[in-house]
Amino acid sequence: MRARPALATLAAALSICVALFYPYGALVWQPIAMAFVIGNAIAAVWAFGWPRGVQTRAIFSRLAIFALVIPPYFIVTTRQHNDELVAAHFDGTITKLYRSSNHQYPAIEIDDPRQGRLNFEPLPEQTWSMLTTGDQLRKETLSTFIRRGTECMPIVEPSSLHAIRGARTTCN
Repeated sequence: MRARPALATLAAALSICVALFYPYGALVWQPIAMAFVIGNAIAAVWAFGWPRGVQTRAIFSRLAIFALVIPPYFIVTTRQHNDELVAAHFDGTITKLYRSSNHQYPAIEIDDPRQGRLNFEPLPEQTWSMLTTGDQLRKETLSTFIRRGTECMPIVEPSSLHAIRGARTTCN
């Protein structure tokens, strides 16, 4: 019975590792990472029991399930936003700078002749404030930067994990 919490903690650590380190461009890993999160929830309930009543054990069970499930879930959903930005490839003109309806994140709309209109959010605040409507932007696949002429700007918040996942983190 004592091994159950240890196994649930191991499942949580494994799901966090999968969520953090699956490579960019390997979209098959996104549903696998979400499956790990769901499996992690089941493992936590199995390890600590379904919370009933307000006894100390029930309160601990609720906290343990929350602690083991929520961090991997947020990591996976945040990664999906970053994956879209890093995996994108475009060469077009900014047609619109706006704050999105999703928490008022900085966002841009780009008109790419080959792909049509593309929307990107959330952008780093500093990058967004430097852009203007009509700017010509170019971004290569698996790059964390966009180019405006010869100037490079980050399209995602800098992270040491980008290079581990296979993205280019320097603007050459």
